Amino acid sequence: MTLADNMKKLVKIYCYVCEQREEKLQYGCQRFSNNNRLACTDQEAVSIYLYCMSVERRFRVKDIYEFASVYLRS
Repeated sequence: MTLADNMKKLVKIYCYVCEQREEKLQYGCQRFSNNNRLACTDQEAVSIYLYCMSVERRFRVKDIYEFASVYLRS
């Protein structure tokens, strides 16, 4: 699988998370951070988590964090 295919999967996951947030989770979710200058949104964080679990097969929090750190810096 190429990098472009993986990025398409990540974008699809992000779109799905955004749709679910708007339709079902908008009023049932609460932000747990009072930080007003976010590095990434809740939707991006959930998308990265789901992508790592399903595509990258990274299941440990440390591995997911490392992936997110590299991904967000690039």
